[in-house]
Amino acid sequence: MSKTKRYFFDTEFVEGDKSLFDLTFISIGIVSDSGDQELYEISNEFNEAAIKHEWVLDNVVSKLDRQMTWRNHEEIRDRILNMLKGSNAETVEFWAKNGSYDNMILCRLFGGMMNFRKACNEVGIKEVVFKDINELRAVATERQIIVPSKDEKLAHIAIEDAKVERSVYHAVMGSP
Repeated sequence: MSKTKRYFFDTEFVEGDKSLFDLTFISIGIVSDSGDQELYEISNEFNEAAIKHEWVLDNVVSKLDRQMTWRNHEEIRDRILNMLKGSNAETVEFWAKNGSYDNMILCRLFGGMMNFRKACNEVGIKEVVFKDINELRAVATERQIIVPSKDEKLAHIAIEDAKVERSVYHAVMGSP
């Protein structure tokens, strides 16, 4: 039987206006199900679009850690892979709220889904599964889900949003 490790994650990004695929990655937060692994990375490669976009500037960029902690995409990829390698899992599940964007952005960091899966295979991960936390919420509509209230000052900080999604998962599943 293979060991599965569950991760909750969130990304922050800004949509451009050049094409449907014009997204600029800003940050990613990943936290393991048990909380024993946590990663918060900020790109030093996001462009002026993020700074010029008023909502993104006010709600995302203004909350970022000091610039000395920002990394290039290669360093972020390496840190994500080191985290996954440290999981000793054969299968990893990535859970995100409205995950289609987050999943795409995570894969784009690696040059696409096939490259992401290949990189995961190289660190011992045999299978990668993407799940949307909203699908889990839909299944749990018959019972009340009690999730700790979110501090709005922490909203749109990728690692904090990832922790909220982990809390939602545990509330729905009835686990600690």
